[in-house]
Amino acid sequence: MSSSPAENQRRAFGTTISASAAPYGYTLSIWSTGALLIHFRGNPNVWEIFLFAFGAVAGYAVLGRIGTIIMRRSPPLRSQSLKVEAGMFDWLAVGLSAGAAALLDQIPTWAVWPLSSGLVTII
Repeated sequence: MSSSPAENQRRAFGTTISASAAPYGYTLSIWSTGALLIHFRGNPNVWEIFLFAFGAVAGYAVLGRIGTIIMRRSPPLRSQSLKVEAGMFDWLAVGLSAGAAALLDQIPTWAVWPLSSGLVTII
């Protein structure tokens, strides 16, 4: 059974939105965190950029491990609409991430670069 062009467009839109919900929120969170750190601390040195990237990768490794454990016990969501609904809470994650970055920036050490990106990734 073939779908009409209008139905195909609706399905494509829904698929795109559901697939981009999590990356969209994460992009906003990590960018906002980096911008806050640059605002408070000035432009980072090259090694601080690598520390920021390392923190984000380490945070994702933690999430990957937790996700692997969860997926062994529960199957992932198949429903596209549930993924979109979950993505609608990006505002909460972005706000918490920016707040965490602003608080972490009060720590007077180079360690704020990996700590903030790692924490934001986990949030």
